[in-house]
Amino acid sequence: MVNAKTLDLDQLFAEEYIKTAEDVFRALDCLEEAWKAGRESYSREYCDCVVRLIREFRAMLQKHILFDCPDGHWGYAIVLRGGGIYLYLNHYREAPRSLMKESVFFTKDEGYEIACLKTKLLTVEEYAALHKVEHVTAVTRIRRGKIRSAVKVGSQWRIPELAEPVQRGYQSTEYTWRGRLTGLPDKYRIFEDYNRAEFFQDEKDLTQFHVRFSGDNIEPMEFTCAREQRGKIEQIFIAHSDVTCMSDVISCIETRCFAEEQS
Repeated sequence: MVNAKTLDLDQLFAEEYIKTAEDVFRALDCLEEAWKAGRESYSREYCDCVVRLIREFRAMLQKHILFDCPDGHWGYAIVLRGGGIYLYLNHYREAPRSLMKESVFFTKDEGYEIACLKTKLLTVEEYAALHKVEHVTAVTRIRRGKIRSAVKVGSQWRIPELAEPVQRGYQSTEYTWRGRLTGLPDKYRIFEDYNRAEFFQDEKDLTQFHVRFSGDNIEPMEFTCAREQRGKIEQIFIAHSDVTCMSDVISCIETRCFAEEQS
């Protein structure tokens, strides 16, 4: 028997989350309008690039049949990342009561990529020219984990056109991958059976970093390391084609409150 509380949450989910193909296209329209109006901390050229990508993504989706979400707590999410724009089909579960006190009623527990459109990849030289920095500065930014959406093509680095503006200081991050992570240097093969790596800077000693690896059916592994070691490990993940940096999200829409989320 469904109690009143469950019924209320089911109704809340159906009313607030993106459930239909029509919802998806409305969300894209609102996302485009927000970027056309400009964003603080982003150049006009950057905003125009985002608008162009959104339009191309919409046109791509219109060529395919986009189904409405299944019954239950399933919903679409549109995620704009440094590497491109993605459409996910997510399942959400009821949030812990502690979060409900903060008006958070659902948390994602499962997600599937439905479609994506990757942004143009720039050479290091093109990136340096675009951002008016020296070539060596661009390379240093990659090596220090400042451009985590960079990818390795053969022996050369490529940087997505939407790589976010570089911020001061270290930003905590998370990397994920599916299945066993092959191709790691022998020294780092201890990480291959995990599927998530998290990095945090110590609050008191800024030269130290806390690293946590976790995965399915394996005990988590945690350790603390210095800046140089943290940089080497992150470099491996940034360069690996099977690894996704989860902290390069620029914008994410999961609910129908588009105007509020994009203001």
